[in-house]
Amino acid sequence: MKSVSIIIPVLNEEETLLSNLNSLQILRSNQCEIIVVDGGSTDRSVEIARPLVDRLLVTGRGRSLQMNFGAEKSRGEILVFLHADSRISMDAISQLLEDTRSLNDFWGWFRLTFDNSSSAFLLISAFMRLRSRITKVCTGDQTLFISSRLFKRIGGFPGIPIMEDVAISKILRACIPPIILKNNTLSSTRRWEQQGVCKTVIFMWHLRLLYWFGVSPHKLVRKYYPKHLLTDINKKSHPIKYKYHDASILLFARVPIIDRVKTRLVKVLTKLEILSLYKSMFEHVICLLYKSNLAEIQLWLDADPSKKNKAMPDLPSTFKLRKQISGDLGAKMSFAVRQTLEFNKFEFLIIIGVDCPALSYDYLDRALQCLKNGVELVLGPAEDGGYVLIGMNDNYPEIFEDISWGTSDVLEETIVNAKRIGINHHCLEPLWDVDRPDDLERLSELEPVFKWIK
Repeated sequence: MKSVSIIIPVLNEEETLLSNLNSLQILRSNQCEIIVVDGGSTDRSVEIARPLVDRLLVTGRGRSLQMNFGAEKSRGEILVFLHADSRISMDAISQLLEDTRSLNDFWGWFRLTFDNSSSAFLLISAFMRLRSRITKVCTGDQTLFISSRLFKRIGGFPGIPIMEDVAISKILRACIPPIILKNNTLSSTRRWEQQGVCKTVIFMWHLRLLYWFGVSPHKLVRKYYPKHLLTDINKKSHPIKYKYHDASILLFARVPIIDRVKTRLVKVLTKLEILSLYKSMFEHVICLLYKSNLAEIQLWLDADPSKKNKAMPDLPSTFKLRKQISGDLGAKMSFAVRQTLEFNKFEFLIIIGVDCPALSYDYLDRALQCLKNGVELVLGPAEDGGYVLIGMNDNYPEIFEDISWGTSDVLEETIVNAKRIGINHHCLEPLWDVDRPDDLERLSELEPVFKWIK
């Protein structure tokens, strides 16, 4: 008999989490492990979950990130991804084990029902089941299951902030047909009722339609989260609990204006294409930082942040806006470091730009952890000889002196400065950034493919 891991991504679910986890306790003694992956809850979700699960994990915010992390730490041969406000029975798990007994690679979902038996929700659930059967696309409420072997083979959920269920279904259906089980998974209608049934249906179909027509999930997330997440985290009664409360992440960026960004790409791209690429990278890193919940975010711009600019991406209200001083890049960063460490009273910081789509939650987390553990200078080397990340736990203005900015010697010269002033340093693995025409080809290597051409 195969073992099962039930993975539940959680973010501020104290209202229903206790009763839902209690309903799963019978499964823990029947070859099932229950894994809750918290994305930085500011309520009592972690406290509630701890005694009721086999593994409690904490990571950055975002369903894809949380579910992939849970899968990585799981022991089961079958992975079941359950919403925090959904329930699954022992009968459903038994059927899953029976129907997949002789299979190695498989995926599918359960028959969806709602905990409200009104005619409206009966109709919605029936329509969702029909749509999924026709399109072979599973939504999160339907509770996706997949063999751990197949999950690893496809690389897990695509690292996108929304529509991850649709995206992974499209990948999986190209491999093998899904299994649709007749046993029910029970999903709560709480959010539907709070936001209005008709309004929610129209809104979700609007998002799905935009996604099917190629709109980036990194754009769609700005439509979705302001209605749900942003309002919660901006409540004064629920301050954000960052993983590194004594640190700050400084994002250096230019306002997206033609002829001011990525000018070295003009030989292969039009000016509008360059602008589109830069804005897409900008939006990508904003979404990454917002979801991560690692530390306070400061956005250092090359223009007055108090003046509204239509070219700017939409920003979470939690981002702190700052203006870069004049001078070379070293002077700009040195000033920002001094302001952050000496005047804002943070213990350590990292600085990144917007032109490294390969940056990840794990990479940022490891950089911050190095500094927390006593490393004085941490560097994220770029393959072209510069760096995509620099972090420090004190103000070292000498680090930025006599650097040949924009050349392949930047990293080496920075390390020479560190040795000269007697501070220890640590280099992470090299990443690539987008500076030259050759770098554009690598955007297609990202998972999901980084789309930016309008």
